[in-house]
Amino acid sequence: MFSIWENGLRNFCNDTEIFDENLDWTSLYLDFVVINKSRPNMPKGKKMISDPEKGLVRYEFLDLIVRMSTRKYLNPGKVKTKAEGL
Repeated sequence: MFSIWENGLRNFCNDTEIFDENLDWTSLYLDFVVINKSRPNMPKGKKMISDPEKGLVRYEFLDLIVRMSTRKYLNPGKVKTKAEGL
C-alpha cells in the first residue's frame, strides 16, 4: 500500500522545490499532522489494516496536495479556483 512518511514528504518537497514565501515546512508539517490524526474513529483496540500511524496513505496524500496548492496559489490570489491551483 502506498504511504509517505515525514522524511519522504520532506524529500518530495525539496526535490520539487515547492517551498516559497507562501508555503513553508512548518505549515506543511501542521497539515501533515492534522490529516494524519483526522482518521475515522475505530473501535477501541482495532486498527485499520495497512494504514501507518505516522504516515499518509494515498487519499491523505492527495488531501495534503490540495491543501498545499490552496496555501501556495489560491490564498495569495495567484489563481481563482482550487482546480487552477492544482
